[in-house]
Amino acid sequence: VIDEVLERLFDLQPTFPPFELELGRLVASEITDQVKRERFTSDYQSGYAEFQRIRRDQSIPYHERFLAWLRPFIGKLNQRHFDELVRYFRINDNFFKAVTIMKRILGLEEIEIIIVSGTITQLIEAFLNREDVRRRLEEHNIRIRVEATELVMDESGTFTGGIKPVSDLVSV
Repeated sequence: VIDEVLERLFDLQPTFPPFELELGRLVASEITDQVKRERFTSDYQSGYAEFQRIRRDQSIPYHERFLAWLRPFIGKLNQRHFDELVRYFRINDNFFKAVTIMKRILGLEEIEIIIVSGTITQLIEAFLNREDVRRRLEEHNIRIRVEATELVMDESGTFTGGIKPVSDLVSV
Protein backbone atom coordinates (compact mmCIF):
# COMPACT_ATOMS: atom_id res chain seq x y z
CA VAL A 1 0.00 0.00 0.00
CA ILE A 2 2.75 2.48 0.88
CA ASP A 3 4.48 1.80 -2.47
CA GLU A 4 1.22 2.56 -4.27
CA VAL A 5 0.71 5.81 -2.35
CA LEU A 6 4.31 6.92 -2.91
CA GLU A 7 4.09 6.02 -6.59
CA ARG A 8 0.99 8.19 -6.95
CA LEU A 9 2.64 10.92 -4.88
CA PHE A 10 5.43 11.24 -7.43
CA ASP A 11 3.31 10.59 -10.54
CA LEU A 12 0.75 13.27 -9.73
CA GLN A 13 3.08 16.17 -9.15
CA PRO A 14 1.63 19.13 -11.03
CA THR A 15 3.83 21.26 -13.20
CA PHE A 16 3.91 24.82 -11.99
CA PRO A 17 5.44 27.73 -13.83
CA PRO A 18 8.60 28.79 -11.99
CA PHE A 19 7.50 30.70 -8.90
CA GLU A 20 10.30 33.20 -9.48
CA LEU A 21 8.68 34.28 -12.75
CA GLU A 22 5.20 34.28 -11.24
CA LEU A 23 6.43 36.57 -8.44
CA GLY A 24 7.87 38.83 -11.11
CA ARG A 25 4.51 39.05 -12.85
CA LEU A 26 2.77 39.87 -9.57
CA VAL A 27 5.22 42.62 -8.68
CA ALA A 28 5.22 44.01 -12.24
CA SER A 29 1.43 44.22 -12.26
CA GLU A 30 1.64 46.78 -9.43
CA ILE A 31 4.07 49.10 -11.23
CA THR A 32 1.91 51.77 -12.84
CA ASP A 33 4.59 53.50 -14.91
CA GLN A 34 4.89 51.51 -18.15
CA VAL A 35 8.59 52.22 -18.67
CA LYS A 36 9.46 51.20 -15.10
CA ARG A 37 7.25 48.10 -15.41
CA GLU A 38 8.96 47.06 -18.66
CA ARG A 39 12.40 47.67 -17.13
CA PHE A 40 11.52 45.61 -14.06
CA THR A 41 10.12 42.83 -16.27
CA SER A 42 13.29 42.75 -18.34
CA ASP A 43 15.44 42.77 -15.19
CA TYR A 44 13.62 39.95 -13.39
CA GLN A 45 13.47 37.77 -16.51
CA SER A 46 17.17 38.20 -17.28
CA GLY A 47 18.00 37.71 -13.58
CA TYR A 48 16.06 34.45 -13.58
CA ALA A 49 17.90 33.27 -16.73
CA GLU A 50 21.22 34.05 -15.02
CA PHE A 51 20.07 32.20 -11.88
CA GLN A 52 19.20 29.14 -13.97
CA ARG A 53 22.69 29.23 -15.48
CA ILE A 54 24.56 29.47 -12.12
CA ARG A 55 22.17 27.86 -9.62
CA ARG A 56 24.29 24.71 -9.14
CA ASP A 57 27.70 26.41 -9.40
CA GLN A 58 29.17 25.78 -5.96
CA SER A 59 32.06 28.17 -6.67
CA ILE A 60 29.58 31.06 -6.38
CA PRO A 61 28.40 31.76 -2.84
CA TYR A 62 24.80 30.72 -2.17
CA HIS A 63 23.47 34.21 -1.47
CA GLU A 64 25.02 35.55 -4.69
CA ARG A 65 23.34 32.82 -6.72
CA PHE A 66 20.00 33.71 -5.15
CA LEU A 67 20.51 37.43 -5.67
CA ALA A 68 20.92 36.79 -9.40
CA TRP A 69 17.13 36.53 -9.67
CA LEU A 70 16.14 38.45 -6.53
CA ARG A 71 18.08 41.68 -7.10
CA PRO A 72 15.28 43.36 -9.15
CA PHE A 73 12.83 42.61 -6.31
CA ILE A 74 14.70 44.63 -3.66
CA GLY A 75 12.36 47.26 -2.27
CA LYS A 76 9.39 45.83 -4.16
CA LEU A 77 8.66 42.28 -2.95
CA ASN A 78 6.64 41.78 0.23
CA GLN A 79 4.69 39.08 2.06
CA ARG A 80 1.48 40.00 0.26
CA HIS A 81 3.04 38.76 -3.00
CA PHE A 82 3.76 35.35 -1.48
CA ASP A 83 0.25 35.13 -0.06
CA GLU A 84 -1.19 35.92 -3.49
CA LEU A 85 1.11 33.47 -5.27
CA VAL A 86 0.05 30.50 -3.14
CA ARG A 87 -3.68 31.23 -3.30
CA TYR A 88 -4.17 28.69 -6.09
CA PHE A 89 -1.56 26.10 -5.15
CA ARG A 90 -3.40 22.84 -4.75
CA ILE A 91 -3.19 20.58 -1.73
CA ASN A 92 -1.71 17.21 -2.59
CA ASP A 93 -4.01 14.68 -0.90
CA ASN A 94 -1.44 11.95 -1.44
CA PHE A 95 0.84 13.74 1.03
CA PHE A 96 -1.74 13.27 3.78
CA LYS A 97 -2.33 9.63 2.80
CA ALA A 98 1.40 8.91 2.88
CA VAL A 99 1.88 10.64 6.24
CA THR A 100 -1.11 8.80 7.71
CA ILE A 101 0.47 5.49 6.65
CA MET A 102 3.85 6.51 8.08
CA LYS A 103 2.25 7.53 11.38
CA ARG A 104 0.42 4.21 11.59
CA ILE A 105 3.59 2.22 10.84
CA LEU A 106 5.56 4.24 13.39
CA GLY A 107 2.77 4.12 15.97
CA LEU A 108 2.56 7.91 16.20
CA GLU A 109 -0.44 10.09 16.99
CA GLU A 110 1.30 13.19 15.68
CA ILE A 111 4.39 13.84 13.61
CA GLU A 112 6.77 16.69 12.92
CA ILE A 113 8.05 17.03 9.39
CA ILE A 114 11.04 19.23 8.65
CA ILE A 115 11.09 20.80 5.22
CA VAL A 116 14.68 21.51 4.18
CA SER A 117 14.55 23.50 0.98
CA GLY A 118 16.47 26.02 -1.05
CA THR A 119 13.21 27.75 -1.80
CA ILE A 120 12.06 30.83 0.07
CA THR A 121 10.86 30.41 3.65
CA GLN A 122 8.20 33.07 3.21
CA LEU A 123 6.75 31.22 0.21
CA ILE A 124 6.56 27.86 1.99
CA GLU A 125 5.09 29.44 5.11
CA ALA A 126 2.51 31.37 3.06
CA PHE A 127 1.24 28.05 1.73
CA LEU A 128 1.35 26.32 5.12
CA ASN A 129 -0.48 29.25 6.74
CA ARG A 130 -3.28 29.23 4.19
CA GLU A 131 -6.46 28.45 6.17
CA ASP A 132 -7.37 25.26 4.28
CA VAL A 133 -3.81 23.90 4.47
CA ARG A 134 -3.42 24.76 8.16
CA ARG A 135 -6.75 23.05 8.91
CA ARG A 136 -5.70 19.86 7.07
CA LEU A 137 -2.35 19.77 8.88
CA GLU A 138 -4.13 20.14 12.23
CA GLU A 139 -6.70 17.44 11.36
CA HIS A 140 -3.86 15.02 10.60
CA ASN A 141 -1.75 16.06 13.62
CA ILE A 142 1.14 17.18 11.41
CA ARG A 143 3.55 19.87 12.56
CA ILE A 144 5.81 21.37 9.95
CA ARG A 145 9.12 23.07 10.60
CA VAL A 146 10.70 24.95 7.69
CA GLU A 147 14.44 25.21 7.18
CA ALA A 148 14.78 27.18 3.98
CA THR A 149 16.13 30.39 2.52
CA GLU A 150 14.77 33.35 4.45
CA LEU A 151 14.55 36.74 2.82
CA VAL A 152 15.34 39.66 5.12
CA MET A 153 12.43 42.09 5.26
CA ASP A 154 12.39 45.60 6.69
CA GLU A 155 9.93 46.84 9.32
CA SER A 156 7.30 47.40 6.62
CA GLY A 157 7.69 43.81 5.38
CA THR A 158 9.54 44.67 2.16
CA PHE A 159 12.53 42.67 0.88
CA THR A 160 15.82 44.45 1.69
CA GLY A 161 18.17 42.32 -0.39
CA GLY A 162 19.36 40.26 2.57
CA ILE A 163 19.28 36.47 2.29
CA LYS A 164 19.97 34.00 5.03
CA PRO A 165 19.88 30.23 4.78
CA VAL A 166 18.31 28.93 7.97
CA SER A 167 20.26 25.69 7.82
CA ASP A 168 23.64 24.66 6.47
CA LEU A 169 21.74 21.98 4.54
CA VAL A 170 20.03 24.73 2.55
CA SER A 171 23.12 26.54 1.29
CA VAL A 172 24.42 23.74 -0.90
